[in-house]
Amino acid sequence: DTTGRTQRYSIFQNSVYGGPSSGQFANLGFSLDNNLEMKVKTNSDTGAVVKKVKILESLRLAGSYNLIADSMKLSVINVNGRTSILDRVTINFGGALNPYSFDANNNDYDQFSISNGGPLVRLTSANLSLNFSLNKSANKETPKYSKEELDYLNQHPDAYVDFNIPYNLAVSYSYSYGKKGNDPSKTNQSASFNGDLSLTPQWKIGFNSWYDITEKQLTNMSLNIYRDMHCWEMR
Repeated sequence: DTTGRTQRYSIFQNSVYGGPSSGQFANLGFSLDNNLEMKVKTNSDTGAVVKKVKILESLRLAGSYNLIADSMKLSVINVNGRTSILDRVTINFGGALNPYSFDANNNDYDQFSISNGGPLVRLTSANLSLNFSLNKSANKETPKYSKEELDYLNQHPDAYVDFNIPYNLAVSYSYSYGKKGNDPSKTNQSASFNGDLSLTPQWKIGFNSWYDITEKQLTNMSLNIYRDMHCWEMR
């Protein structure tokens, strides 16, 4: 500018995808994704039947290696997995595995933990979530919507209420863990529940709430009431 100050500028930085980062970049990414199943053999009148049972729908490890970095070229290894139980409960979990040692200030430095007599990797963060849903199947076919109505519902999913389903209930639980160096670990737990209930074919009530298990307190709860007026809806 007129004062002589300079700064880096890219002609692409205000474009849709933005500008490139400064400096050199040479990164090698790697990942391994696998599932775990078992086969159960049962005998019946028609002969032996083999049934597949899912143990883990996915177990993924991923990381990267910076080829031109001067130190700490290997990234933290991320682990993620998911599975389900009885098609009702879904379980998701994840974590970060750090291979480096830390100093007196709990900052990582360019020495592998195993080289200093520590473990191969350290679990620095983890998360777990369980989701359970229960609903009663509709007693009649779902009404057909026009293209304009479907477009609106896709853009405003919170505006959709199915009066044909007597009740819906969803409960979720989440847990998080974090630890930096020798600092005490930090954990958080919470649970939430939401659902709706058809009082009559035209009246439905919905609810949503969240409970902080760590702080042992219930957050504000929302209650919604819907009335099907045939040509329009009151809420």
